[in-house]
Amino acid sequence: MVLKKSAVTSTFILVSLLILFPVLGFARSSPSSDEKAGNPFIYRARMVDIAPVVDGVLDDPAWKEAEEGELDWNATESKPWRENGDFRGKFKVVWKGGTLYIALTFEDDRVEIASVDLSKRDSVEIYIDMDRYARKSHVNRYTVPFGESKPFDNIDRLYSVWSNDGTAFEASFTLDRPPTLGAVIGFDICYNDVDGDNRKQIRWTDDRLNYSQKPMLGDLVFEGMGSRINKKMSTTWGRIKSLY
Repeated sequence: MVLKKSAVTSTFILVSLLILFPVLGFARSSPSSDEKAGNPFIYRARMVDIAPVVDGVLDDPAWKEAEEGELDWNATESKPWRENGDFRGKFKVVWKGGTLYIALTFEDDRVEIASVDLSKRDSVEIYIDMDRYARKSHVNRYTVPFGESKPFDNIDRLYSVWSNDGTAFEASFTLDRPPTLGAVIGFDICYNDVDGDNRKQIRWTDDRLNYSQKPMLGDLVFEGMGSRINKKMSTTWGRIKSLY
């Protein structure tokens, strides 16, 4: 009887460990969900039937009903950005297949475009992380100087166009893989405003995401399409715009 009891006990322990090990392994390989629980920055990107033409002209139907986000945090001085005529900016994001489309409209009283040093020009800075939990770093950062079509730090995924009047920026970003509905990735967008020796970064997220002094990204959620009317309008506009 003692031997049987011992065997049963050993079997129970073995089964318990087999059940527990995968759980422990998953917990180690994935970041704590508490890190982004209650994330105050969630952008819902709508899927579109016809992708916008990346030409710096934001008249595509794809942009009409896209959610609008604001750049209203002064990251340089860690305080809300007070619009004073110096700068104001708003952005929209949509997606189709394995591509993300980003539009930024802005007003800047002084745009620095003359410097040969690209890092000293006004620029748009975009962060995208397919795994959602990565910290902000040069690995997931794409900085596009004013007037340029490619970032100077990561050049293989993003293509962009600035408007002729210097008030809009439009870009396409090739994702690692086509997303599924409801999928979430890490995202942030900033504008680097250079006025001589005075440089400020105005961004979407604020310091509430600076966990342990290591900034995290906001969340971007992939949502479905809008109405059938919008789909029809997008299809028609896509055909018209492709003619010129």
